[in-house]
Amino acid sequence: MKINMTIDLGDLGFDEDLSVEEILTDEIKKSLVKEVANKFGGKGISELVFKLSEQVATQVESNMRNKAESFMSEDIALTDKWGKATFIGSTEDLMRLKFDEAVLFPVNGNGVRLEMCSTAGAETWIQWKVRTSVEELLKHEIYSAKEIISREIKGELQDTLESYKDGLLKKEVTTAVERILAPSN
Repeated sequence: MKINMTIDLGDLGFDEDLSVEEILTDEIKKSLVKEVANKFGGKGISELVFKLSEQVATQVESNMRNKAESFMSEDIALTDKWGKATFIGSTEDLMRLKFDEAVLFPVNGNGVRLEMCSTAGAETWIQWKVRTSVEELLKHEIYSAKEIISREIKGELQDTLESYKDGLLKKEVTTAVERILAPSN
């Protein structure tokens, strides 16, 4: 690595007519090298690298944003196989058109694209997808609710039957014991 420095000799108290070789003795050169190494070593160099990497990242991001904006606003023309223009506009407009075509095309009840037939009253793919997703979710939730209700009813019914059975059994045993113990006439 090479570092270029400018030193004002007047500020250091030297006569400005002196040459650099006369002022920078070997001892002073070693001292300067040591001081610069200390300044840029460790924390100093990591700060420098961090600042440089931030600047590079900012510049790259700015350049990429500019290129993307330029690309998106660039006018293009699409043609069919005979050269007839089928689309003229910006890249962004083409992307919007293709997205709309992909999401808003008419479909039948199974989500299959309708082509070359009457699409009056047909739902779009996005409408079909939302409707079928909601229906599937409702079916799942209703099934889960039925299972929970069925489990609860079954548990309550078993508890009730056991309590009736225990009460009825006690009553029959008590009646039988009373008959046995009762004096016979």
